[in-house]
Amino acid sequence: MAQVTKDDLRQALRAWEIAREKALLENQRHAAFLKNQQELIRLMRENGWTYAQAKTDVATASNGYSEALQAASKEMDNRCSDYMKLEAEFIEQQQQS
Repeated sequence: MAQVTKDDLRQALRAWEIAREKALLENQRHAAFLKNQQELIRLMRENGWTYAQAKTDVATASNGYSEALQAASKEMDNRCSDYMKLEAEFIEQQQQS
């Protein structure tokens, strides 16, 4: 097993922070979309969509936002697990020294 350094820990923590920021942004994007979906349907109807078409297209877009949020959340969880594993290895190394 390779030695875990403080630099490895810093890099893993930074990767988690970046993933957390992305998950937060995806959450905000999804929330903004959900907040405005009725207005979007109204505008689509005013521009020739049937209600069924507008509802279907909005649902498809909503699913895309939801999938992006789920993927970003999973990535954040994975980076957290990576950091925790490295931290445990680092602590074990320090105790053995």
